Amino acid sequence: MVAADTLPVFQRLRAQNPAMELGLFTNGSGRTEAFWAELARVVSYVRFSIDGLAETNHLYRRGTQWEKVMASARVPAPAAPRSGDFIVFRHNEHQIEEARELARTMGFRRFFLKKTSRFFDARAGGAQKRQVLDREGRPDYAIEEPLDPRFRNEAVVQLGRAGRYADYQATAEITCKAANHKRIYVSAEGLVFPCCWTGALYPPNRPAGSAQMWDLVRALPDGKASLDARIKPLREIVEGPFFQELVPDGWRPRSVAEGRLEQCVRACGTHDTHSAQYGASLL
Repeated sequence: MVAADTLPVFQRLRAQNPAMELGLFTNGSGRTEAFWAELARVVSYVRFSIDGLAETNHLYRRGTQWEKVMASARVPAPAAPRSGDFIVFRHNEHQIEEARELARTMGFRRFFLKKTSRFFDARAGGAQKRQVLDREGRPDYAIEEPLDPRFRNEAVVQLGRAGRYADYQATAEITCKAANHKRIYVSAEGLVFPCCWTGALYPPNRPAGSAQMWDLVRALPDGKASLDARIKPLREIVEGPFFQELVPDGWRPRSVAEGRLEQCVRACGTHDTHSAQYGASLL
C-alpha cells in the first residue's frame, strides 16, 4: 500500500492481461480516497484486514488510524468487490457480530473470520500468548488467543495434543499446496519460489526455517541468481533443481535436524494451521 508504484504496477498488469485476477490485501490505513477509487477500476477485489473496531484494531495493527481505515474501506468500488478479514483475538472476540454488521452496511461482499495460528509455539508445543513491545523494546501488553474455543485454530489445538512437536515434524505427511494448485510465488526481489513460506528468507536466521531455505539457495549453481526471474526464464527456474530436487528432497528426512524442511511441515503438514484459519460468510 505504501509503495510509490503500486497503482502503476496494477495498471500495467491489467493492460497486459484484461482477464487476470488482481487483488490487494491491506489494512487500508493510508493513501487518499482518490487512490482507492482509481485502484478499484483496475483490480478484481480488495480485501481489507480490519481486526477489530475503533477501540481494538490498533492493538494488533500497530500505528493505524481508525478514521483513515474507514475512509479507505468506504470508497465505492462497484467493479472491485470488497471483503473483510477479521483475525479473532481475546481482545476483539466480543466485537465479531458488530464488525460483521458494519461490513454488511459498508457493502462488503464477504466477511472472513480468521482463526489465527499466530499463537502456535513450536517450542511449547501449543498456543502461547504473544508479548507486544514498545519502541524501547519493553513489554507493553500481550496479545492472547480467544477464550471462545469456536474461534481457536483447530490445527493448533490438535498440535497441542500431539505430544512433542519434534515427533510431529518427523512423522507429518506433507502435501504441497503449491504443487497441487500449480502456483508459484515471486518475491519482492524478483526471486521465484514454490510459495511464500519457502520464499521467507528474511531475517536469515529466524526460527521459522529461513536458515534452511538459505542453505538450499546457496546450494544452487548461481545462488539467488538461479531463482531470479529478471535473469532466468520462469520455465527454467521451475524445471530447475530448487523446485524439482532440493525442496522435494527436504520432505524425506525424519527430522528437521537431519534436513526436513520446517517451513513445509508447518505450512503443508498433517495439521494444516494455515487452512484451518479461514471461515468465510457471504454478506
